[in-house]
Amino acid sequence: ISSNNRIINIGLNPAIPLYNGFFTVDGATTSHSIEYHYLFDKIQNNNPLEADHGLLINKFDYDMLNINLDFNLLKKMECKYVFSDSELLNYEKDLNYLNKFENDIYEIFIYEIKN
Repeated sequence: ISSNNRIINIGLNPAIPLYNGFFTVDGATTSHSIEYHYLFDKIQNNNPLEADHGLLINKFDYDMLNINLDFNLLKKMECKYVFSDSELLNYEKDLNYLNKFENDIYEIFIYEIKN
């Protein structure tokens, strides 16, 4: 995976991929335009963002059997990959499982958004 590709994180703090050179569409920041905020809000079909926090996908807001994200919108945002700190289940419709990275601290599952 090239660090030029955009990614989104589920349950993983976006600072980790950012530190490692990846470009994320999400982030723990409040310094983004209101337009981007509303666009990101549309990614999470049934889980609107709170006005006072950053652009995060909290895994505790989802049933890991049914990740309800708008993958077509993510593709329009040029997002190609999903990094998750948990294994996603029933992902085959929208994602291809690529690999799992693990060390003493993290276990990160890597998925590619299908075309």
